Amino acid sequence: MKGIIADIVELGASVAKKGVALWQGGIRIGPEPDDLEPLGDGDVYQGLGVSSLPYPADSTGKAEAVALRGVNGRPCTYVGARDTRSAAIVGNLKPGDTVLHSTGPSQAAQVQCKEDKRQALLASKDRDGKTIVALLDGSGGGKFQIVLAGMILQLDASEGSFSVTNGKASIIMSGSAIILDGDVVLGGKIPDPVNKLVMSPAVSPVPAPTTPAVIGAAPSVSIALPGS
Repeated sequence: MKGIIADIVELGASVAKKGVALWQGGIRIGPEPDDLEPLGDGDVYQGLGVSSLPYPADSTGKAEAVALRGVNGRPCTYVGARDTRSAAIVGNLKPGDTVLHSTGPSQAAQVQCKEDKRQALLASKDRDGKTIVALLDGSGGGKFQIVLAGMILQLDASEGSFSVTNGKASIIMSGSAIILDGDVVLGGKIPDPVNKLVMSPAVSPVPAPTTPAVIGAAPSVSIALPGS
């Protein structure tokens, strides 16, 4: 370990060359944005199965790393990093939780593993800032949900049900019952606004369902996507 120097440095634009990530860092020597002593490209040692490139600094924060100089004669080696823009994600963690997320201003893609809630969550945002979620929930009898732009698909093992809605019409299957809510069209005819249920000539008419469909609520999870 003789001759090895450890520093906390600021990360800038980085690249991948020949399948290997190379980070570029600099040691701050003054208060101005350009007051950095560049260290040049350095090898990165991250956990197995995890590879990343830091997002450049902007007005909302920056990426920082622990840099070792003099390891095996190398000018710079990076062994760990964090991004100050990830405060919203870190602040929502509970003991035992783990989150894998993109870095930068938006952290727009996340995989959240919740220990106490027994939940695994895949979350992102569309270009309009609306949250997209796929949820595995083991807190009860088991539930799977997909939420996208007000549409919800849900499988609930505790109730033995399947439901789907686009926010205006819905289908629920529970036990041997199938509940339809909306203007139902069978056989391609135009819906009757009074009866709602329209049958083709080849299908015997049946009464329209009178029980309103109720789709399960959106996931009760904390999705710390900035701007939401």
